[in-house]
Amino acid sequence: MLVENLRTTDIVARWGGDEFIVFLPETVGAEAHLVGDKLLKAFNEAKIYFGDNLFHPASSIGISSFPEHATTADDLILFADAAMYEAKKAGRGCWRMYSSTAAEIEHSQNHLQWGGRIRRALDNDQFLLLYQPVLNLKTGNTEGYEALLRMEDVKGHLITPGQFLESAERANLSTSLDMMATRKAARRVSHIGNIEVSINLSSKTLLDRTLIDKISEILLEFPDISHKLRFEIADVSAMQNLAQVRSAVAQIKKLGCKITLDDFGLGQISMQYLEQLSVDLVKIHPSLTRKMNESKDVIFIQSLTEMLHGFNLSVCAKSVEDPVIMDKLLEIGMDYAQGFAIGKPLESLEEY
Repeated sequence: MLVENLRTTDIVARWGGDEFIVFLPETVGAEAHLVGDKLLKAFNEAKIYFGDNLFHPASSIGISSFPEHATTADDLILFADAAMYEAKKAGRGCWRMYSSTAAEIEHSQNHLQWGGRIRRALDNDQFLLLYQPVLNLKTGNTEGYEALLRMEDVKGHLITPGQFLESAERANLSTSLDMMATRKAARRVSHIGNIEVSINLSSKTLLDRTLIDKISEILLEFPDISHKLRFEIADVSAMQNLAQVRSAVAQIKKLGCKITLDDFGLGQISMQYLEQLSVDLVKIHPSLTRKMNESKDVIFIQSLTEMLHGFNLSVCAKSVEDPVIMDKLLEIGMDYAQGFAIGKPLESLEEY
């Protein structure tokens, strides 16, 4: 759709997830506005089918100009990104030209500062993994853990991913973070018995053409642990890039690792696409788990679990914080549970 509404001299590139960058050579500001209007119209009129499902896409556009706003590609992208967020705040379905407002400057500077902090933290090994146990409800045993990434600041305080992952993605540091986490997890499980550790992969990492080579290098460094590594991909990431994710998943499984589909159950992926992904485990979206005290939601989760079992998939309830619902989860056939009711994230796997 983007290419069809642009000139042959224009350049389109995926920036990550559902974001794209368009380079318009020899185009002045007024002409860029017209392009923005044209693209918004195309998105508003578009109909996209995934199987029998119909989707109506929406868009928000940010525009920056060379040399008025910046003279480097990185800065132009950063300023266009700031303008795009202003378009989203305005109600979406519109474009905004970067205008150096206080909000735009703060947005740009915030991402720049975080990008610098993340690079320094990578260089100085200021990231660590916390491990949250995943309980087998039928046996009562902890068979695996999810590795949760944290950044350590100069005072020793731990910073959660929600504060820096978006900036990492915009600074093209997602894959570096994911592979660093994979290497740390691999090193940890190489010294422990039959325990699995799962590592989250971002949408940008899944689209990285060197991903399989990078995972292979880690497995060469820590041989005979591939069966202990499990990679988690988000439902929304898989749906946005189904063909590429399907290919990446197939190659990861050839290496001997396992795959988990995270945050399932809110309608992003239909069962026909789930079957194509060859995942081993499905984690139910936490918003569903939190409604387990309502009978209609229990029935829905039970039906969802039974349907997933029909595909020979194991099912895990995540963000389980109330011990009272543990028996209910087992009763409806749930295989695994994860959350504060099971155990808090800790630095040492041996504590369980």
